Amino acid sequence: MDRIIVFGRGKFFTDFAEKLFQQYEIAAILDNRLDIGEKEEYCCLGKTITVYHPSQIGKLGHFPVLIMIKDFWDAYRQLLELQVEERRI
Repeated sequence: MDRIIVFGRGKFFTDFAEKLFQQYEIAAILDNRLDIGEKEEYCCLGKTITVYHPSQIGKLGHFPVLIMIKDFWDAYRQLLELQVEERRI
């Protein structure tokens, strides 16, 4: 099963979480609602995933990033500014 990082954990993510868990192992979730350097545990459908501020993506491994928020372009630009290779997004 491929490992991915998910950007966003709002309604869009929760609506599709079951399908995502069937297809991927979610290594981490990125969420701008956290402060820089903060992390927390998030439980969804019986799975616990660590959530990080996007600025910490460099510490999370070289996994593809699946953007799961309505403001796709804002998240896309943010990831590029954080030096995430475009092919990972």
